[in-house]
Amino acid sequence: ARLEGGFALNRSAISVHRRPSGSRYDVHMLVRDCQRELEGFGIADGGILIAVSAGRDSMVLLDLLHRCMPALRLRGVVAHVNHGLRDLESDADEEHTRQIAQALGMPILTRRIDPQAARQVGSSRERPTLEEASRNLRREALVEMAAEAKCAWIATAHHVGGQAETVLLRLLRGTSPDGLRAM
Repeated sequence: ARLEGGFALNRSAISVHRRPSGSRYDVHMLVRDCQRELEGFGIADGGILIAVSAGRDSMVLLDLLHRCMPALRLRGVVAHVNHGLRDLESDADEEHTRQIAQALGMPILTRRIDPQAARQVGSSRERPTLEEASRNLRREALVEMAAEAKCAWIATAHHVGGQAETVLLRLLRGTSPDGLRAM
């Protein structure tokens, strides 16, 4: 599958393709830049929980962090949260993530959540949307798994469209200025 910026995901590995301008962005440069950013945030010498949904964004994140881990002395743990919203497809995503973690030699933790049940509480005005319930339960599950795995950091992947969607949704709901921040 083709990714923006000239990268393609192929069996959990990043390969570089020519950009329209003809320039190339070497994977080693990407890894170096990522290592520099992580070091700038003080992320080194410890455990990092990597949230992986089996989607393109999180698979690229997993591949990139896996490449950065040795230089930063990081111990990576893959985390998958199964929302159970797509029946067999959700289970297939979990199994795929399990296989990728195994292929990379990384431990994996999984959790099942039920965002539909979280929507059954309270009045319709107080009830979270399915996406909000999913996000809240996913965050709780990731925090629990990070504690279980003794990871100081949690890495999640977000694409620009998801960031814009979050801000727009908050705007439509009449959020405060603080609520205009994205994820």
